[in-house]
Amino acid sequence: MAGSAPAPPKVDDERIGFNGKLGLFLTTIVGTMWAAYLFTVLAIVSFPSAIRSGDSIIIVAWIAQTFLQLVMLPIIEGQTRILQQLQANQGP
Repeated sequence: MAGSAPAPPKVDDERIGFNGKLGLFLTTIVGTMWAAYLFTVLAIVSFPSAIRSGDSIIIVAWIAQTFLQLVMLPIIEGQTRILQQLQANQGP
């Protein structure tokens, strides 16, 4: 039955509902440099404890799980949004 499937929901489409709107809002907030600054401060708060532990596994876990995930996520999301805007402005 080719052509009978409904079109997928879009960002501006009302069919995405509350969860879609909330997800878009949170993604928009998290993908900012202000979120990266806030997450950096949160990550640095736990850094002394990781170092004081003297355990290399805890230090590596802090770098991988706390710093990279908290700080790099908003930066990557923000850069992705900027690149998408640049590509949209260039046209086909």
